[in-house]
Amino acid sequence: MSIIEWRDEYNLKVEFIDDPRRKLVEMVNGLQAALPDGVLNRENVSVLASLVEFARNHFEEEEKFLRRIEYVDLNKHKGSHADIRQQIVKLLVDVKQGKQLALSELLGHLKDGLIEHLTVEDKKIGQALTSDVRASLNSFQTAEE
Repeated sequence: MSIIEWRDEYNLKVEFIDDPRRKLVEMVNGLQAALPDGVLNRENVSVLASLVEFARNHFEEEEKFLRRIEYVDLNKHKGSHADIRQQIVKLLVDVKQGKQLALSELLGHLKDGLIEHLTVEDKKIGQALTSDVRASLNSFQTAEE
């Protein structure tokens, strides 16, 4: 059972942005399997640390992309990324300091912030992109690789 069900409406139709966003959702969904006893603690905190690192890298890449297209709400979007990061890092620090965190509590924090971001902030990016811009961005990214 998935914690967050990926929906087509979450796609911006820019592969190099959508692929890592789907991966982030997969990582959140994978926490249940990675924590079979249902508790995040110091012994298994690396599971959350890897999610934090992946999110940080993705947010940086997405923000570079937004600068490149001169996205008008870039600062607000960066603020949303910062809020998500701070929330996850706080949980990470708490666990490293000995707090045990129930999987349900962890998933609640992650799901709420991520769904809000996908459905509100990222959706605004999709609305700002025309199909011509999407096509040129996808071909540009393919040429870079």
